[in-house]
Amino acid sequence: GSLSTAGGTYNDTGLSASQTKYYRVTASDAAANSVTSAVASGTTDAAAVASIDFYLSQALDTTAKVNCKVPSGLSTVIEYADNTGFTSSSSTAASTPDASSKIAKFSITGLTANTQYYYRAIENGITDTRYGSFKTMQPEGTAQNIKFAVASCGISSEAESTPVNSASNSATYANALARNPDFVMHTGDFGYFDISTNDETKFWQGFDYVISRTNQKALYEGAGLHYIYDDHDYGINNAVASSTSKVAAAAAHREYFPATLNNTSGTVERAWTYGRVRFIMLDTHYEAVIASETALGSTQLTWFKAELTAASSNPDIALVVVEHGEPWIATNGDAWDQYAAERNDISNHIWSVGLEDKIIFIAGDMHACAVNDGTNNNYDDSVRAGWPCLQSAPWDQTSSIKGGPWTTGPYPATAGTASTELYSIVDITDNGTDPIQIDFNSYDDGDVLRLTYSYTLPVQGSLSSVSASSSSYTGQLKYNSSFDSVSDSISAYNGTLKQY
Repeated sequence: GSLSTAGGTYNDTGLSASQTKYYRVTASDAAANSVTSAVASGTTDAAAVASIDFYLSQALDTTAKVNCKVPSGLSTVIEYADNTGFTSSSSTAASTPDASSKIAKFSITGLTANTQYYYRAIENGITDTRYGSFKTMQPEGTAQNIKFAVASCGISSEAESTPVNSASNSATYANALARNPDFVMHTGDFGYFDISTNDETKFWQGFDYVISRTNQKALYEGAGLHYIYDDHDYGINNAVASSTSKVAAAAAHREYFPATLNNTSGTVERAWTYGRVRFIMLDTHYEAVIASETALGSTQLTWFKAELTAASSNPDIALVVVEHGEPWIATNGDAWDQYAAERNDISNHIWSVGLEDKIIFIAGDMHACAVNDGTNNNYDDSVRAGWPCLQSAPWDQTSSIKGGPWTTGPYPATAGTASTELYSIVDITDNGTDPIQIDFNSYDDGDVLRLTYSYTLPVQGSLSSVSASSSSYTGQLKYNSSFDSVSDSISAYNGTLKQY
């Protein structure tokens, strides 16, 4: 380049970010040129980048919630589309992150059901180079197959110490994401924070470090997350309603994790519907009082029973999945046997509303995977065998055995195995015509299948009405004892005959 007059400023334009250029100067007039100057150089500024720490999301059929951490505190919008190129994208209104937590929250509406979406932040005009993803599901009453990853208990150091300096980066998280789940159900002990003070910032500190781990971050950003605390991410070991950290724990949960909760304060239970499946996650700590044999407290128990009643009479709901913290089937303490009166009340209610054949229970807390097919789930007044109970844990912890007896597993079979790393995939097959099938498969950190269980919802009705097709049906057939002639159909039926 050149300048037409002595002195002045030369502007070199059209350069790239982080580009280095070298310059030297020669002056000239009508007589001659000067000696060339020494070489000088300059480097352009690096490209501005968004400062998003992480994304978390949760979707329904046509709506979604997205939270992201924006350390700069600058105004941010979320851009979203059904493709990673973000062609024909839409954007939310701007949100200013909370001044303390730095969490920005967004609600997205008008989405298309049963669609994979991708989203990214635009922070103060700068578009993030990373993106998150969630899948919308079918509306209530529309049959669809559902796949989700589930586990609890990922080891970390205590958040009472500053800073948190360890958390799991197990391959279980990466392997779960590689199986392309529709969402992730994290059933607690997100970290072993063991916080005993009513300090919400300590929970934020724990969440920040756990989510910063590469494999965990990829999982939570790559699929919608349904998470609820257990004891170590609510308070100390076995913390209940008396925990001094309870208010901070619930508040931190609401601040960081997107969810539509039943309450605006206190307990953090929630329920939602995907297709023909109603999901319920219970808060078994905030109001738990062992002496009163209640894990839920009266208000949450009333809500839960109302949910069960509504599901039982709703023709658009074919299955209910309940997540309930600790093992349901247990006689040896540190599980739902501590809440025997409430367990009995819930069991009686499930049978009274006729839900016993379209419900399954899921829990974590025990550091092993296991199943009871319902044989020992006999806590109603009539001591009838009930519905299956599935156990899935730990993402990464030392094995422990509690609850049971189990009809499949547990794996590992003994307690004390260090670095036990497991997760499970639940596949719900629902084509709207055949009985729903649930497949529960548990894998280790090498992605080796360690436990498997399949369950088909029973068909109710008279034997005469199903005998013609019984030869092609495998599963459970329920019959009313008022039907006397059953032998002809039994000979052609491959499955379990169950009286109701």
